[in-house]
Amino acid sequence: MDHRLVYLFSSASSHQTSFLSRFPIFFLLLLAACLLWQCENQEKQPSPNVPSQETVTAKTESAPVVPPLPSSSTGFVPTAGVSSSPSCCEIVANSDLKGRLGRLVVNFPEGTNPGSTRIDVFKPGEPKELNGGYGGQIFDLLPGIYEVEISKKRLAGVSIQSAHDTRVKVGVLQINAGRSTRVDVVDGDDQSALTGGYGNQTIGLPVGSFQVKVAGQAETVSIEEGKVTEF
Repeated sequence: MDHRLVYLFSSASSHQTSFLSRFPIFFLLLLAACLLWQCENQEKQPSPNVPSQETVTAKTESAPVVPPLPSSSTGFVPTAGVSSSPSCCEIVANSDLKGRLGRLVVNFPEGTNPGSTRIDVFKPGEPKELNGGYGGQIFDLLPGIYEVEISKKRLAGVSIQSAHDTRVKVGVLQINAGRSTRVDVVDGDDQSALTGGYGNQTIGLPVGSFQVKVAGQAETVSIEEGKVTEF
């Protein structure tokens, strides 16, 4: 840059006799030199608004990694008519059981005979039963999680453990009606029809609230463990 200015000033001094006539040209040359000097300074100084490549790389490398949301281990979502309350059962050790198997026990109150009550055992979310029968039941099962259906009321999350009894908490609904009177039992949670018939009925049910419908009218009843609810 300095040698350009020296050249310009030396050219001006050699033509002092005609300086006034050449002044416009000298002024233009001086202005061009100043512009060149300013451009070179701007190229050497980094812009304060533009981060360097090293800064951008450092910020990218230090960005936190967000872990993925945990997913469900089973992927099963209980459907309508399924209760997943953990209070449905009682698990107790059984010294008579040996080996890997556990036992599912459904015992209705003593002195009752809900022989028409259907009980089925399912794998979670599957429509095909593994085992089933009418009235009180005892099933030997491998350890795991099952679903138990009593009078079409399905209970989810029933755990079977080796050398243990899983006792389902049940009661009985005793319906007293004339033989021509139709009585239906409805799930108190989702209002789905469970069971019903004409006249007197002895129906085994898991503990909880249900509705009894007669001639288009409904009334809520509560089933308690080991007890008979008269209607």
